[in-house]
Amino acid sequence: MSDNIANASLPLPLVLLLDVASQLASAVALVLGYILAINAPIIATTCVAVATLERLLQTQAPLLQLL
Repeated sequence: MSDNIANASLPLPLVLLLDVASQLASAVALVLGYILAINAPIIATTCVAVATLERLLQTQAPLLQLL
């Protein structure tokens, strides 16, 4: 709340509201960062798996038509 000293002319409830909003925005950014950090490897692995299956299907499709 020390960064709100510049807002000394504002009413105290507004200063407190700005401080809470700032902390809430920081918390949301932190949570979104954690979500991205956890899901990024899963998304990358899924993309590699899909590409591998597409290549496998391209090579095996002619053989499946012979059955």
